[in-house]
Formats: sequence, C-alpha cells, structure tokens
Amino acid sequence: MIKSSLSLILAAAFLMPVLPANASSEAKPEAEAEMSPADRRRMQDPSSDRNIVLPSAETIPKGSMTFNSYELLGLGFSYGLTDNLQLSLVVTPIATVFPSLKWRFFSSERIRMAIQGGAGLISSYVGVGSDQPGLGIGVYIDFLLNQKGTFTLSISDFTFIKDDSDAASDNPDSATFPTITLSLKARKQFKLFVEFMAIVTLSGFNTYDNNINLGKDLTTHYRVNYGLRIFGKSMSLDLFFLRKVFAESDVTALGIPYLVFSVRF
Repeated sequence: MIKSSLSLILAAAFLMPVLPANASSEAKPEAEAEMSPADRRRMQDPSSDRNIVLPSAETIPKGSMTFNSYELLGLGFSYGLTDNLQLSLVVTPIATVFPSLKWRFFSSERIRMAIQGGAGLISSYVGVGSDQPGLGIGVYIDFLLNQKGTFTLSISDFTFIKDDSDAASDNPDSATFPTITLSLKARKQFKLFVEFMAIVTLSGFNTYDNNINLGKDLTTHYRVNYGLRIFGKSMSLDLFFLRKVFAESDVTALGIPYLVFSVRF
C-alpha cells in the first residue's frame, strides 16, 4: 500500500507539468497575466475550491466539472452552474450521500467569500455509529496574501436529525469546525498546506428533558492537518496528514495519511 502510494506520488510529480489542459480551463498566458490573483489561482489549480478537509471560498468555472477520489474509497463530483454557484455530491464511507450547494457571494481581487449548505446521510463523521440524516452549513473567507499565499478562515457545522429513539445514544447532536488554513505555492506545480482545526461536538440537546451539561456534553478536540498538493491545469494529487493535538497519539507520528486525486473536465 505504501509502495503504491509512493509510486503514484512520484508519477504525478513528473506528469503534472506536462498534462494537457482542457478547453474550459485553459487560458492564454497574456490573458492569464491580466487576471486578478484570485482568478489566476482558480484557473491554475483544479482543486482551488477545497483545502485539506473543508472547502475554500472558491468555486469552479461555469460549465466545468470536477471529479475527486478520496482515499480510493470515496467519490466526489462538482459542477459549476455559474461562475459563482457550484453543485457538489460526495459519496464516501463518512458522508454516505451528501449533496451540497456553494454560493460565492463576494469576490474581489484578493478576497473571496462563500456559503455552502447541504443535507444527506452521515455515517461516522464525528463518531456516529449508524447512518443518520444531517444538515451542514459553512461560511468560508479566502484572503490572498500575495501571488503565492492564501489564508482561509472558515466555520462549518453539521447537525444530526434525531428522534426520541436516539436520545439516549452517545451520538452527538451537532459538530462545529472553526478552521484556519494557510496554503503557499512553493513551486509552479506545488502547494504546501497547514490547517488548524477545532472540532466542537454537542450532545444531550435532544434528551428527554432537553438539559445540557456543558462540562459533560460539550467536548472539543483539536487537529493540525498539513501536506502537499501537486497540480497541473486539469489534475491534482493531494498528500495530506491529519494529526490530533492535545490528545492521545495518532496512528503514526505524522498523523493519518489522507490522499485525494482530482480531475477537472
């Protein structure tokens, strides 16, 4: 498994610079030079609409489609309805079926703002043991620091829809993810990422007496996620690590490996 992953990464490193761009994403050098830094980022990186775990404030161009493979187990599809509106569907062992819609409601040369909402079946995203319907919403703000660096502030929330039969379970009622992400373009086809994430889970809201013991029912976990993206104009490969902090040690010293392959059509 490790050898095959390393082979895929090395192959991508050699192939990404020479991969042909499709017609929808290709821009002439002179036209690209006249773009704003944010527009240039969107055209150069086919995965600019997402960071490590959570989305960015970017959307994919109108009429284009992106296919994502998460750890070879999950699939994701996104379609640009307009330049500011993006429809996505994720099917994974974590989010069993989760369609969503992202609207980029503010755009300037160096700032993007978007809101994304969705609904579907969620299986074990934050420790839920069985499939449950849930609602998700997130707000994302991208600050382009310069031609190479982007700083993202985001907050997302998943709320699980439970009935009285679930009241006594250990499953959380909601999970909120305040997140800060920094990405840096190290080379023409390479980006470095680091992400600071808090995971705040709330349980007990749907108990029979509707009382919440904040000391018991409100818990917070922290993660530092980091890694590398290798990309061309139509494909990208992400090698990330998701690591717990202020908690018991992870599976490895580096954290849990997280591999994502993307193609934009």
